[in-house]
Amino acid sequence: MIEETIDVIRPAYPRIANKLQAIIERGPIEKPERHQGGKETDLFRVVLEQREFEAIVEVFGDLEVANVSSEGKTTSLAAHYADLLDLWSEVT
Repeated sequence: MIEETIDVIRPAYPRIANKLQAIIERGPIEKPERHQGGKETDLFRVVLEQREFEAIVEVFGDLEVANVSSEGKTTSLAAHYADLLDLWSEVT
């Protein structure tokens, strides 16, 4: 999720993308005792300013809308961006 966010927001918000990249480079935090999963479920402590979270949410919201079909139907890409929007919205 963080890696894809970096790729998506870098053109509009390179500073936020760089902050997220630094978080990944520091490595994941320790998983809770009952957590299950492999590398794809690594956990990272993401500390951003509120306006930075809001910028990420805005980008994914715009992408969701831009990928709805001309008939107003949700496409798989719009649904994917909606999922990322929801995940980042939970953080904020």
